[in-house]
Amino acid sequence: MIDRSDYPRPQLRRDAWTSLNGEWDFAFDDADTGLHEGWQNGFLPTHRIRVPFSYETKASGVGDTSAHRTVWYQKRLETDDIMPNETMLVHFEGCDYRTDVYANGVLLCSHIGGYERFSVDLAPVLPTEAVLLVLRVTDSLSEEQPRGKQRFKPESWGCWYVQTTGIWKTVWAERVRREHIDALHVNPDPAHGMVAVSAASSRMDCFSDRTLRVTVFDGEKPIATITDQSGDKGRWLCEAAIPSPHLWSPEDPHLYDVKIELLFGETVLDTVWSYFGFRTVSWDRNGLYLNGRRTFLRLVLDQGYWPESGLTPPDLAALETDLDAVVRYGYNGVRKHQKIEDERFLYLCDVRGILVFSEMAAAYSYSEAVARAFLSEWGTIVEQNKQHPCIVAWVPFNESWGVGSIANDKAQQAFIEQAYRLTKSLDPTRPVISNDGWEHTVSDLVTIHDYRETGEELLALHGDGDVAVLRGERSYSWYGQKLFANGYGYNGQPLLLSEYGGIAFRTEEGWGYGEQVADEQAFLRRFLSQNDAIKAMPQFSGFCYTQLTDVEQEKNGLLTADRKDKLSEAGIEAVRNSNRSFN
Repeated sequence: MIDRSDYPRPQLRRDAWTSLNGEWDFAFDDADTGLHEGWQNGFLPTHRIRVPFSYETKASGVGDTSAHRTVWYQKRLETDDIMPNETMLVHFEGCDYRTDVYANGVLLCSHIGGYERFSVDLAPVLPTEAVLLVLRVTDSLSEEQPRGKQRFKPESWGCWYVQTTGIWKTVWAERVRREHIDALHVNPDPAHGMVAVSAASSRMDCFSDRTLRVTVFDGEKPIATITDQSGDKGRWLCEAAIPSPHLWSPEDPHLYDVKIELLFGETVLDTVWSYFGFRTVSWDRNGLYLNGRRTFLRLVLDQGYWPESGLTPPDLAALETDLDAVVRYGYNGVRKHQKIEDERFLYLCDVRGILVFSEMAAAYSYSEAVARAFLSEWGTIVEQNKQHPCIVAWVPFNESWGVGSIANDKAQQAFIEQAYRLTKSLDPTRPVISNDGWEHTVSDLVTIHDYRETGEELLALHGDGDVAVLRGERSYSWYGQKLFANGYGYNGQPLLLSEYGGIAFRTEEGWGYGEQVADEQAFLRRFLSQNDAIKAMPQFSGFCYTQLTDVEQEKNGLLTADRKDKLSEAGIEAVRNSNRSFN
């Protein structure tokens, strides 16, 4: 397996690329006069900012946590050695929220959305000795844009934290020929031992005289090569048979490498690398099945915040540290909460066999405009990330956030259903949770959030198999919600306790769920009693403990915000053994 951990998009990798992270010119534009004054042609910076960290973070070098609606970035790119048949692509993994990209004063792209990635081709301004790349980014504290755990008030509160504005993921550049692969999908079919590789080039001069060649590797050994010469207006499809497919699983996360070459005769115009894993996901009343084998989901909630850098991982090692902790505490997966993480995180989960519930960032009010923006961004995210074998479920909504009247509002119910059906149309192979926690509509899994403190309390409510809850005869949450929105009901889906725990220590400033515990022994008594109760309720086919790390004022992590264990080695072992006792 080729190591792709340093590459921003591991599933479409070129060997030559240039990181644009580091120092950029930066300025606030609180009066929003920059466009009128011609800042898109170049501006006098007031700050230097360290990309990819947002200006609100200490890691950025700015460290201003107040909200600024409009900000500008600027960086000079040397392009004097780019040949006439070449271009430069600039890739943005995440920039929140609306990004207008200018090159030498020419508007090349206007992108809306903080969590999906996008790319810009500098071809319209090439060839030239240099390109002045300028970004105008607008953001807000609006409840009408998908923002996840970013606060929408001037100060943090509850479980909402400092907002993230502007560039917050890697920016990088690739020098390529003007005819190049700009879209790629690798679709394994384990039932038939096949893999289909589709590629596209947006260059209209790619016709039938261009060939796509695909080579599949198992380790260093090439096991299949196939070509497609049709090139129908820049689109190709290659299907290769893989003898005796080696399945991907948490215990054996086997991956295949794929080399994709775009050819003109014998000339290689472009070469990209990808990878895939063979595995199936299915589900019924008894739970989730990987490759036909029932797998109990032992998940931990992971919000992906860091004290110095907010939503942005400080480096690759920080992601590895978190995943090491997931395994050390006996979990087999994460529910990535209200965030679309750095794609290298998904790559590491693919390599390590760690399961992922991928969850969209919420908006906090409903309107037709919100629905359109949400569905557009979420659909793009599913398309971009669905090739990762580690993802085993999609979660477009959480706890009725942004759809607060879903219990009875037909428009909001239809919105949830539309998100469900959009997701299924893009990826029918994975389950979709319509509204994680309560007030489900159409959903492949039925999930429950319950932070009752003791195992006895959990058993008192759920120990009867949740019959009354499932029938809608009683609510189950401390807020009084029922498990289904009115007009919907249980149809034999697997049940998961997808949030519970949230235990905080009394010595910490901040909050957790329920009464804070005095010491490690008190923590373990509560934790083990909750797990024992779940084990005594066979209707549950998985759980998700809140949470992996502390985040700002929320102090209910197994680790502190700076990733220090709160428990002794003996305490960690007790948690690990309890978690691993589920099967």
